[in-house]
Amino acid sequence: MERVKSSKKNILIVDDDVSFAQLLEIVLKDEDYNILVSNNGEKALQLIRGNIFDLILLDIEIPKISGLMVLKYVKEHNPDTKVIILTGHSGIKNAIEALKYGANEFMSKPPSMEDLLMVVKRNLQ
Repeated sequence: MERVKSSKKNILIVDDDVSFAQLLEIVLKDEDYNILVSNNGEKALQLIRGNIFDLILLDIEIPKISGLMVLKYVKEHNPDTKVIILTGHSGIKNAIEALKYGANEFMSKPPSMEDLLMVVKRNLQ
């Protein structure tokens, strides 16, 4: 695995809400980040195995492989990758579980884009 030869930070968005993932992608590309998007856990693991990400924005409630399993894999294989959990109110219990697995932060969905950018920038410093 090689990091893309660029000074841009690499971010993976994992969310099954396609329109929300597209919004995040647009907002983060405007901030000059390299972005890849997955709408399920299986594709997310494929992307994680083939790339080095500085940050992952991860929904817990995703199809095929749960967000918690994706998080566990990331922290075992790429411990330097920051992971921000994005969750709806029904997922607060899971978000707390995710912190135990090593998530760096969690945010309720939908976050304000201003707050999201602040959290992303803080985690990439």
